[in-house]
Amino acid sequence: MKRILSIALIVFLVFGLAGMAFATPYEAVPYAAEYYVPAQVDSAYTYPLAGAVIGLFNVGETEFTTEAAIAYTITGADGSFAFEDLHYGTFWLREIAAPGGYKLSEEVFLVTITYHGEVVTHEIVNIRIRGHVAGLKVNAADDRPLAGAVIGLFNAEETVFTRETAIVTATSASDGRFSFTYLVYGTYLVREITPPDGFVLSEETFTITISEHEQIIEILIENEAVPRVTPTPEPAPRTGDEGGIAWGQLIIFGVLLVVALVAFIVLKLKGRNR
Repeated sequence: MKRILSIALIVFLVFGLAGMAFATPYEAVPYAAEYYVPAQVDSAYTYPLAGAVIGLFNVGETEFTTEAAIAYTITGADGSFAFEDLHYGTFWLREIAAPGGYKLSEEVFLVTITYHGEVVTHEIVNIRIRGHVAGLKVNAADDRPLAGAVIGLFNAEETVFTRETAIVTATSASDGRFSFTYLVYGTYLVREITPPDGFVLSEETFTITISEHEQIIEILIENEAVPRVTPTPEPAPRTGDEGGIAWGQLIIFGVLLVVALVAFIVLKLKGRNR
């Protein structure tokens, strides 16, 4: 009897261990895990970014929108976000909308859940939107390039346009060109601070907005030449003929004076004879 019980116990243990060896995780536990991204960061400065919309998609999805997503969430102040209670399987993860001022990341991340409680991490990096200003300085009269003009880039709210208040300045080259490069997403003012020699300062203010990555905004600034002052000519000296006319007038005046004097004497003598 003891031998039979021993054999039965051995058989039970053998089959029990075999069953545990061949049991799959899917059969053993319900599949629930979370996908956690510790930080959404800027590629240049590596700091957390809030406000990004992140979506979880089926593998093979071609429309990366909130409508097509299995689920979506928004990054918090620390740049983190999570998808919880994901079941066993493989998913795609991609950014749907970038934080304000940043270029959308089009990188697709593969997320595979293989066991209960698994935590998968990824880091999504955004590039800050930057653009450029390409300017040209010309003579308003004939479009001739003008060198030596000092141009300033200013904050959008600026009202005083000097070197001291400018974010940065540029001087037009011999071909009239100037530029401001790698400007961060946002709105700025561009205005001339010092005109080229011989030209009137342009008071035109250009408002520019960088809204797309690698955007190039072109500006044309024209200058009017300083008006030339024509000097007033001095009176020309009198010629000999003009002098002759003056002497003739004096002679006539003298003759009339003599005639008047003679007439006065004659009248005087007649009065005495009476």
